Amino acid sequence: MSKRTAAYGLAVAGIVTASVATGTAWANWDDNTSAVTAATASSRRIGQVAAPLATLRGHSVQVRWTPLLPAPQGYFVLRYAGDSLTPLRPGGSCANLVRSGSCTDAAVPSGQWRYVVYAVTRKWTGARSDTSPVVTLPMPRTPRPVPAPKSTPTASPPPSAPASPTATPAPLPSVTDVPSPAEVNAGPLDQVAGNDS
Repeated sequence: MSKRTAAYGLAVAGIVTASVATGTAWANWDDNTSAVTAATASSRRIGQVAAPLATLRGHSVQVRWTPLLPAPQGYFVLRYAGDSLTPLRPGGSCANLVRSGSCTDAAVPSGQWRYVVYAVTRKWTGARSDTSPVVTLPMPRTPRPVPAPKSTPTASPPPSAPASPTATPAPLPSVTDVPSPAEVNAGPLDQVAGNDS
């Protein structure tokens, strides 16, 4: 073994010892092309997506960004309310891993919203993008109340006319006032004859 090879071996041993002592991880390589490709892919830093553009579409928001090259496995989108720093999960096609450079956040509530996008490849995650410009969804219009129809005054019935006096029929003669048939048929002669006896 030459002095140069021995020195090189000692240098590598010193670097390995120093890296183990400091907790730094190193990747190794061999002549296998697939292993080199895998090591290169795993050690490659995932780029940061530029700030996305958010466009209002009714009560949905279309989020678009410039895809990275080389292409990552996909992108995740986060939504922030106003000036809040708490990320929220959007809906629609932005809810899961997005494989293109756009998605639509469906049924977005009213308010002011900002969007952030970051790339992922396997278990590696890229830095989050800057936030999109604020997009404002207006409050839904409340329908104006329909005024109640004006009530028309009900006509009061005309005052009733005073009752006209009704004529009372003359009383019928009582039975006692009516002469009996014997009295009607009795003439002056009968009365005289009755007196004689």
